[in-house]
Amino acid sequence: MKQVDTIMIATDFSRPAKAALAYATSFARTLKARLVIAAVYDSTHLMIDLLPELGSTPDVFPAGFPRREKLEKALEALADQTRADGVPAETKIMDGRAYVSLIRLAKELEVGMLVMGTRGLTGMDRALMGSTAEQVVRMAPCPVVTVRDSSRERKESPHISIESMVVPVDFSACSREAIECLLPIAVACKAKVNFVHAEEQHFYGIGPVGFTTRADAREQVKRYLSDQMAELVMMCLTRGLEATSTIRQGPPEQQIVAVAEETHADLIAMGTHGRTGLSHTLIGSIAEKVVRSAPCAVLTVKSPTFQFSMP
Repeated sequence: MKQVDTIMIATDFSRPAKAALAYATSFARTLKARLVIAAVYDSTHLMIDLLPELGSTPDVFPAGFPRREKLEKALEALADQTRADGVPAETKIMDGRAYVSLIRLAKELEVGMLVMGTRGLTGMDRALMGSTAEQVVRMAPCPVVTVRDSSRERKESPHISIESMVVPVDFSACSREAIECLLPIAVACKAKVNFVHAEEQHFYGIGPVGFTTRADAREQVKRYLSDQMAELVMMCLTRGLEATSTIRQGPPEQQIVAVAEETHADLIAMGTHGRTGLSHTLIGSIAEKVVRSAPCAVLTVKSPTFQFSMP
């Protein structure tokens, strides 16, 4: 992973966005990066309900009120708060569709990490509204950290401590890229790393090449997985990190979330293929399912084969 010099936090002043700002500030401080606080201005939507800290309600503002000016002041207030915390910060306002504007700005600024809140919509709400966060996870040119409001229980504290991380692995190139991205962060935070491999139950045929029985096939696979996980743990130990591993049976997204809950993880770091269009519709994304239900922040890293295209 290349050095992260710039971290961008996308805010809409919602509760998840406030939680995301705490994570972004923590990452910026730990990685000694500058922080860009960005918001998208859409003149077709009232911004007033997204700015409760201004102590105003929609009926207070007359028609034609310069809401962009209010947005600028609100962003600058966040930047002042961040600077007071010892983290260099600047603000950016963009026009247009949220996910398109955020992705373009991330590319323009060569952002090393993009942090944003997500409401974790599921079912009909998600089908009707979609998710800006999911679009960004899928298409951004850099690693993305998504934070749900429930990801941060200690809301009274502006500081986030990354002490425990869950890293799902499937031994693909995508998974390896996520591990390479995570390790410098884990070392900087002195965090414990919990590797987890989860898969659906497989039914092995009798007598495949190299095996004599179905039980033999299962045992061989079990040994292979154990050896691979042991190598990952050793890789962390040589860097002075505490690490463990676990192998689970069941839907990966459910097992990943379960391990994060059991270990009280502060961060899940995982790879995503960044598929779009029909391939995404048919295959879906385990990473996106985890983002919707994770009990903590989720860092998603693109596959090495991902090819960025400007939206």
